[in-house]
Amino acid sequence: MHTTSETTATVTRLVPTVVRGESILARMAGKATLTWGPALRIASVCLILYWIAIFIGTHIPGSSVPKMGNDKILHFGAFGGLAFLVAWALPTREGRSHMQAIWTLGLIIGYALIDELTQSFIPGRNCSLGDFVADAIGAVMGLTAYFIVKAILKRTTLGQKLITSLSR
Repeated sequence: MHTTSETTATVTRLVPTVVRGESILARMAGKATLTWGPALRIASVCLILYWIAIFIGTHIPGSSVPKMGNDKILHFGAFGGLAFLVAWALPTREGRSHMQAIWTLGLIIGYALIDELTQSFIPGRNCSLGDFVADAIGAVMGLTAYFIVKAILKRTTLGQKLITSLSR
């Protein structure tokens, strides 16, 4: 049985690892280059909550959805935000941003296709090629915005600290 001081010491050693978002097992093995791990990072939490909101919003019966302006602009913005958050949440190695872009776009465009197809089963909703195109363009723009914001933040020490503390 552990004493309170032993438990506190163990938790104290683990907390910085979890906060940085590194896998505890990878850290113990000395291979903490990627940050897939048990830690929930801020980026991951934001992504999960946002994705749930998009799923719910796109699967509400059509009669329950209030008119909120141009449908294509809503799709563009929603999937742009989703792409930004996916890129933020994906673990990457320095210099491998092209792989991050490929995975992000593949995931978001794949989800947009599934999302549009499943809407045909929702009363008052339909599958629309125009909505899918707006989703895909939004994903490209959201990913572009992510890389621009990251490049701007990397130019300053404060920005680098912000990236480190909020991401990996």
